[in-house]
Amino acid sequence: MQRWKSILAPVLIFGLGMIAGGTVVTLVVVHKVRHFIDAGPDETVAKAGALVARRLDLDAAQRQTLAPVLTDLQTGFSELRLETMPKVRRLILDAETRLRPSLRPDQQAKLDQLLAAPKARWQSHIPKASPPPPPDSATP
Repeated sequence: MQRWKSILAPVLIFGLGMIAGGTVVTLVVVHKVRHFIDAGPDETVAKAGALVARRLDLDAAQRQTLAPVLTDLQTGFSELRLETMPKVRRLILDAETRLRPSLRPDQQAKLDQLLAAPKARWQSHIPKASPPPPPDSATP
């Protein structure tokens, strides 16, 4: 019996250490990814540029070439987001509409809380529309 305890104790300690370490690493990675995603377009381009420049060991001239490429990429992502977000919203709202009637009032309140943060993030990622052109002075 004593032999099993002496074998099982280190195995359990090692296993629990792996689980704890994996959990911490996962939380840190998720936090960093979320921070990167939630950053504004300028900050995202700057962070991505710094990461690529560091990983590729770019010189000053190459970094200057990289900046407009990343800016164009960010613009393309913003345009893609404008095209796809209405469809994504419709899908999620449809799922919410279908699910809500089967939930108790307390569950509906929890659903509202669950969806509040993602809805706020969606709003923050909608690119600002350009202001409408000024009215033409030639037309009445």
